[in-house]
Amino acid sequence: MARPRRGEGLNALRELVREALRALGVRRLLLSVHDLAFPGDPRDDIGRGAPLSRGGRAFLRFAAELGFHGLQLGPQGETAPHDPSPYDATLFSRNTLSIAVTPLVEQGLLTEEELGAVVALRPADALSRAAHADAHESARRLLAAAWLRARGDRAVQERVRRFAERNRAWLERAELYAVLEALHGEPDWRRWPEPDRCCL
Repeated sequence: MARPRRGEGLNALRELVREALRALGVRRLLLSVHDLAFPGDPRDDIGRGAPLSRGGRAFLRFAAELGFHGLQLGPQGETAPHDPSPYDATLFSRNTLSIAVTPLVEQGLLTEEELGAVVALRPADALSRAAHADAHESARRLLAAAWLRARGDRAVQERVRRFAERNRAWLERAELYAVLEALHGEPDWRRWPEPDRCCL
């Protein structure tokens, strides 16, 4: 007896899932995933998952093939290198660690060599266990290089200007926090001197 091919097996499984959902009266089945939990791909993983990374996109295609109708992400706020919990993250600013780096290479904002150098420094077990502090440093380096190239691109600068204009209220507060955190050498605003605690 011939073994079913991968597509045939997935089609049968997807139909089984659809029948079960119909029997239960469920019209939509969503998959909830934290960004850092997306699987990595050895070619572009910097130590933490990202939805639009190679590994993330492969996983999402697989989930769709299984019969999931939608995806719920989050919380997606910026986290600290020492505390990766998405429940202790920023409210408005999104986590820069969730930026997929392969599209930045495809857009010419990063080189293959820059990405390769960062991937080579990834801890050996990072594909099976997130390496938060390493991923923070890797993302910082890659995004700084991409930003330097993007500064000369008028279209990118116009998009940044429009984004800043629409989000001025929270961007100003986020930048003030970043300055005060650096000034006091303390990420916990509750430990800052009283005048600066009141600023936020």
